[in-house]
Amino acid sequence: MTVYTLFEILSSSSVSGPEIISHHVLPTIFIGIIIWAVLTLLLRSKVIAPVENILGHLKHIGNGRLAEIENHAEISEIRGIISGINSLTDKLKKAPDNEGLSKAIDDLVKLRADLKGLIDNDQITPDDLVPVMRDLRRLEGHFLSALVE
Repeated sequence: MTVYTLFEILSSSSVSGPEIISHHVLPTIFIGIIIWAVLTLLLRSKVIAPVENILGHLKHIGNGRLAEIENHAEISEIRGIISGINSLTDKLKKAPDNEGLSKAIDDLVKLRADLKGLIDNDQITPDDLVPVMRDLRRLEGHFLSALVE
């Protein structure tokens, strides 16, 4: 519209100032405002609102609420993001209790330190602890493989 207005002004020599404003500038501004409003509403409803919903849901997941997001998005990329987040929540629900596993590993490290302390204080001979240390090493291996999975 702006280009047409400029072309109209340049091509006709007898265009007055009020005519330019009433026939060209005001319609251009009016149509521009309508296009801006429609695009803003569409962008807000189709992109911004679903992204804000996803961000809010991710905050809930961070706080421990592992619910799925309902997939009502019309844009395929946003549907893909929602699908990925729902897959993540399913995997988190199925994952072992990492806090319990972490505590078990801490207890295992403490047990190893206590056994080493007994050996250092000559309360138990190292030969008596060889089978215990083998079992302890095997147990550590099982814990580490559980963490990797």
